[in-house]
Amino acid sequence: MTDITLSFSDEMIKALIERRKMCTTRSKVKGKPGDRFPVAGEWWKIVDVVTLPLWQIAGTLYLLEGFLSPADFTRYWDSLSDYPSFRFARNTHYPVHFIIPTGEART
Repeated sequence: MTDITLSFSDEMIKALIERRKMCTTRSKVKGKPGDRFPVAGEWWKIVDVVTLPLWQIAGTLYLLEGFLSPADFTRYWDSLSDYPSFRFARNTHYPVHFIIPTGEART
């Protein structure tokens, strides 16, 4: 187990605190199962990392990402960068980190 850093927007921190976000898609792998990271005074742990095409992430994992619809996920993804190459590209594969709270407070 390694302590890592994962950054989240205020909106995604709120989703984590409310337990609406249980995975996070990143442009590259940011950790491995067992690694942990702090969010809002609490430790979270990566339990799995899988690589999937973005269309599948948006279409099937949007709720676990903290969104109410695939369109909400897509809009958020597009807002992350001004670079067209980063915008929603259906067939581009990205790592999805499945995460859970550990129940431990960060001290």
